[in-house]
Amino acid sequence: ALPGVMNSFIMLQKNMFKAPLTMHLTFLEQQFKIKEITMIDYDVSKLQKPLQHKMINKNGFRWYYSQLTPKLKTVYMKIVQALLDLKRTVYFPKNQQVSSNQLLLIDDGIINDYPELWYYKCGYQELDNLVYKVNTIDDLMTPTEIQEINMKMLMENAHILSANLTSFTTTQKLFFFQAFISKTQTYDLEPDDPFVLKHIRTIVGVFLNKKCVCAAIAKAYKYICDCFGINCIYVRGLGGGGPHAWNIVQVGQFFYQVDPTWNMTDHWNSKYLCIDDILIKQMNHSFNHKQYTYPKCESMAANYFQ
Repeated sequence: ALPGVMNSFIMLQKNMFKAPLTMHLTFLEQQFKIKEITMIDYDVSKLQKPLQHKMINKNGFRWYYSQLTPKLKTVYMKIVQALLDLKRTVYFPKNQQVSSNQLLLIDDGIINDYPELWYYKCGYQELDNLVYKVNTIDDLMTPTEIQEINMKMLMENAHILSANLTSFTTTQKLFFFQAFISKTQTYDLEPDDPFVLKHIRTIVGVFLNKKCVCAAIAKAYKYICDCFGINCIYVRGLGGGGPHAWNIVQVGQFFYQVDPTWNMTDHWNSKYLCIDDILIKQMNHSFNHKQYTYPKCESMAANYFQ
């Protein structure tokens, strides 16, 4: 929980905190309000003992799941439940069997929708070109090891995952999450430690190792947003000419592009926080997934830094 709002300085500015941007506000009204709020920096010393929190968040925003057919949704949820139960194998009856291409689509959706299922590693067996068996967990990991890593991540990050941010607007929360990432993470594509290297693209890289790349950062950003009920999508594509990952978030009725990795160098000037499709394309970002669609980001109303 946070003491008061954050500290005495913030208490003096308490009247500047506005209610979260809501559905009924017009673009101009939102744009006017966003300039009235004050951004709050991440400071671990200001965070007190958190509320109880679990690593698995069943209320997250599942954008990719929402685009699947009913049959593929059934397979998707059966695999997810097996992962939640730490079961290595899932068998499918004839009426639930899918092609390998369909399974890859489901696999992609689970990875993008559930960053907390970092231990998911899909393997499968086919009969008559249909998948009847899926292996869900990395063979090199045991359920006990997974639980131990989850517990370590919770112990080290519960102060942010369960922080009392009820006084914050949605945009303030998004900036606060950015500040947490910017001040605690090191971008490292080739760490020396084998365990750290293995997890540079999972949330373990952010919440435990503190060394990671854009994939882990965007997954962690989504996971934190999920914890606070903010609709957030993990996106993969191209950025600056190479493979990249970032996010799309919803504030009020509008969706916005957010690149938490590119914001890391100067989070107090977060140019890539709540921007529209036009700006993100000017920065050479592009989607590379042809089978999933994404919401249009046509507003700059929640942008604070541009």
